[in-house]
Amino acid sequence: VSITYSNTVYVNNVIVRNNVGGSGPSTDGIDIDSSKNVLVENCDVDCNDDNFCLKSGRDSDGLRVNIPTENIVIRNCITGSGHGLITLGSETSGGMNNIEIYGLKAVGTSNGFRLKSAKNRGGVMRNVWVHDVEMRDVENPFSWELNWFPDYSYPNVPESIPKEEWPPHWFAMISPVEPPEKGIPEFHDMRISNVKITGAEQGLFAEAYPEKPIRNIIFEDVSIEAERGGIIKYARDWSMKNVRLDSKE
Repeated sequence: VSITYSNTVYVNNVIVRNNVGGSGPSTDGIDIDSSKNVLVENCDVDCNDDNFCLKSGRDSDGLRVNIPTENIVIRNCITGSGHGLITLGSETSGGMNNIEIYGLKAVGTSNGFRLKSAKNRGGVMRNVWVHDVEMRDVENPFSWELNWFPDYSYPNVPESIPKEEWPPHWFAMISPVEPPEKGIPEFHDMRISNVKITGAEQGLFAEAYPEKPIRNIIFEDVSIEAERGGIIKYARDWSMKNVRLDSKE
C-alpha cells in the first residue's frame, strides 16, 4: 500500500502477507510518502522489507519537489517478519514532522524503530513520538543508520553504457546535490516512551554525522533485553529516564 502526494487518508484493518515461506519479494507493507494527515490503525503486516515506512522523496529530485510527510498517526498494529516495524527513510528529502506511533507490536521483525538516510538525501525529521510499543525477538529494536546501504544510496551509471541509452530517470537519480551540505539529513526532537523489548541482538545502534548529530532525544520508561549493548555515534542532547538495558556483552 503506497500513499503518495496525498492529503487526509484513513487506512484501517489491512492485512498484508508478502513473505510466505520467507521467499517474498523485497517489498514494503504500508508506505506514506510526501503526504499529510494520515491515520493508519488495526493493521497486520508481514512482508520482506519495511512493514510501515514514512518517505518524502530522495536526493536532488526530492529536494526540488520538497513535499514533507507530516501529521501522521500509526497505532494499534502488529508486524511479523520484515525489515522494520516502523521506518523513517531512507527517502527523507522533503522532511517529516509531527509523527505519532503507538500501540504497536513486533514479533520477529529484523528492526524495530528504524531511521535510515544518506548523505545525498537531506531533509529535516522532527517531532516524532513513539510510545507504548512491544518488541519480541526483534534483532535491532533501535536501528538509526544515517549513512545507510551506500551501494543503493549513491548510484552510478557504468561507463560502458552510453548516455544516449540512459532512460530519463537515470539523469535525475545521479544528479548531484548542490551545495553538498544540503544533502546531510537532520533528525531531532524525538521521544521514545513506554517501550518493552525482549530477545534483541543489539540494544541500540545510532550513527549520524558530525555536522548534524541526532539531537534532542528523550528515552523514558524503556526496557531492553539484548545480547549486546550497541553503539551511539554523533549524538547530542539525549535524555534517559528510567531506562534499563540488560546486555549479556
